[in-house]
Amino acid sequence: MMSKLRQMMLGRVLEEYERTQRQMDAILGGTFPDRRPRLWETIVLRAPGLLRLVREQIRLLRQWRKNRKASDLTALLVTVNAIASGLKTTG
Repeated sequence: MMSKLRQMMLGRVLEEYERTQRQMDAILGGTFPDRRPRLWETIVLRAPGLLRLVREQIRLLRQWRKNRKASDLTALLVTVNAIASGLKTTG
């Protein structure tokens, strides 16, 4: 169960995200799927695999914060590159 403070903060973050998304859509002249349909389709198709990578990244980040081992940091950085590659960005 989420604490009240955590729930409140998450609500604020999500509201700000939605506000920012609306502003970006207005500035750039449409939603991301409308502006970049082929890239959007690629991201949608890759989402299940990327979600697994993100979960592994979170696990590795927690492990690295706890142990501060170089091997954990290396594995964590590999997930950054893997996710960037999956999103077709530079990382």
